Amino acid sequence: MATIIVCDVCFSAGKSVTDFEISDGTRTVPIVLCDEHAEPFRKALETGGKRAPASKPAAPAFSSPEPEQPIVKRAPAKASKAASRPASPRKRTSRAMTMEEIEQGKQDGTL
Repeated sequence: MATIIVCDVCFSAGKSVTDFEISDGTRTVPIVLCDEHAEPFRKALETGGKRAPASKPAAPAFSSPEPEQPIVKRAPAKASKAASRPASPRKRTSRAMTMEEIEQGKQDGTL
């Protein structure tokens, strides 16, 4: 049985990967990243966590793609007339049977 280690971000199996541990002071989480996704962490380790002033805000390391179309909010659906009426109890379509009637039906072959 072979073990294939892939990047936790892009799941690419053909790239070299590096193991990292990310900690927020209370938790430590292991993460495996390819060279491309590990670059922000390597830079942070090289600079000691200090960033150079940027002229524009940096993109987050794990950003999701922007939606292609804007999100349009729709008005809530109108309540139908059936939904505004109180629910009526369901009518029973079959009658209740006693155990004796059930056993008799089994013997007669009607059940």
